[in-house]
Amino acid sequence: MASNNIFANETVKIRLIDLEYRYKNRFNTTNKSDLAKAKQDFETDVRRIYKEETNKELPKDIEIYTSKELLKNKDESIKNSGYDGTAIHIKDKKHNTDQLQVISQGSQEDRDWEYNFFGLFAGIDDSEYKGAKAFTKEAKKKTGNPKNLKSYAMGHSLANNNQVLVKLTDGEFDEVYALNGAQISIDHILKVDKKLKNNIQNKFHTFNTDSIPPEKLKKAIIKYYKDKGVTANITQRISKDDPLYGASGKADFITFGDVKMTDTNRDIKGLRSVIDQIPDEDVRSLKKYFQQYSADYKNGGIKGFVLKATGVDIDILSEITEKGNVGKATYPVLHPIKTKELLDGIDEKLPELKKLIEKVKDYKDPILDQLEADGYIGKRRKRFCKKTLMMSLVISRQWKPYMRVLERIQKGLIYYGLYQIQLIQHIY
Repeated sequence: MASNNIFANETVKIRLIDLEYRYKNRFNTTNKSDLAKAKQDFETDVRRIYKEETNKELPKDIEIYTSKELLKNKDESIKNSGYDGTAIHIKDKKHNTDQLQVISQGSQEDRDWEYNFFGLFAGIDDSEYKGAKAFTKEAKKKTGNPKNLKSYAMGHSLANNNQVLVKLTDGEFDEVYALNGAQISIDHILKVDKKLKNNIQNKFHTFNTDSIPPEKLKKAIIKYYKDKGVTANITQRISKDDPLYGASGKADFITFGDVKMTDTNRDIKGLRSVIDQIPDEDVRSLKKYFQQYSADYKNGGIKGFVLKATGVDIDILSEITEKGNVGKATYPVLHPIKTKELLDGIDEKLPELKKLIEKVKDYKDPILDQLEADGYIGKRRKRFCKKTLMMSLVISRQWKPYMRVLERIQKGLIYYGLYQIQLIQHIY
């Protein structure tokens, strides 16, 4: 057996990526005996898949490591980043084989989708990248031979973003393989890689990277990593019908590696056909609006971000929504100060929010229509999205008159207060 990638067969990779997802819940345990049994079963399945696809046996010496166990002693930002992955250490002295196979998961939970927005799109969160890097380094330490070890990464969706960033910035992987991977945005990689950012600032003689024309900035970033020698051996397989591919045409994303496109369903256009019609400047203005609250997100998480970006205090809103109809009706009277703070906060941010809502309105129909045509949402979900966006638009245009309700709330007009709270709930 050669010292090259044992899992070079693409079908093996695809099946292992799928297999790792199916062990997510079993690996997410603190019970040692349950984890040991899960690892044993996982190894059995890995061996079975390899034998079925190659008609060969894997070496006897295999160890399995999970992110749950290796990241448990890391700081909270990494431990709770949302990153999930599994590492397979394969060793065979006779055939000079010593390699680590890291399988990272894509977007599975709410924290992952939060990261997709704040990390991949807005470029203000790098916690999952740090989780992927920390897990890889810890798994390498476990092998006892981190310097001479060959390391390979594979995954789907968000996994590609995390693993490509780890390869580009830290050189931790010899190869990266991804299916329908999330690509790398300029803002995100500039946040992650401080050396890159310094190089770009020196090259263009400016500390403000936003002032650099996007296409020139993209070319400079690609050249930087090519000169660094870390762009080889990145392989991507992408369906033209995948939503991530549709979104990656905007927000200044960069695609690294050998990319093979496949049209998995020639009967549909794919989201890219719609997204490409949205002006780049509209997407960038949306990003810039949210990026100005990066410090609030870092210090206060999603609650701090929402409060500063929209004026909504999630705790107050949750306190209201958890009550029954009578509780909602009387809340403005019993808590006039909290209610006033909530409404004042929204009123302060309304002018900026209104501009964003107006832009979203222009693109909502073609985007939702294409998502439905591609089978990613049904008619019910489409109607819900349209209704929510239109309600936000209507209220944003008529908000000032509603602010007069503050005086009436303080005078004890209960049902008028209930109406106001219901309007807020429709927005958020």
